[in-house]
Amino acid sequence: MRNFSGTTAVHLVTGHNEPGFVEAQLDGLNELASTFSQLGVNLTYEFRDTLHDRSITSDTGWEILPGRGLDIFQKFVDGDWLNPLLRHQQLRRVKECKVTYRRVDG
Repeated sequence: MRNFSGTTAVHLVTGHNEPGFVEAQLDGLNELASTFSQLGVNLTYEFRDTLHDRSITSDTGWEILPGRGLDIFQKFVDGDWLNPLLRHQQLRRVKECKVTYRRVDG
């Protein structure tokens, strides 16, 4: 992640979905990038099929190792537009997990 004069840059490295879902994956990532750009976040991505571990590396010298990846929230019924959980993640219940923060040398 890098902050360039008020804009945040996020570069996602991920693996390909199963062959039948690659187009949907690309459409979803492009839609996500478009949505985040409206919030001042420049999201780019690339694919690597050799990835296994999950990590987040910041430009401030920290590596974050989320044990469950980003799949930390317990499921909820999302068909109710009045449900505050749809708009406020701090109200959602999470699955048990470990997150490790580690200082890395530049």
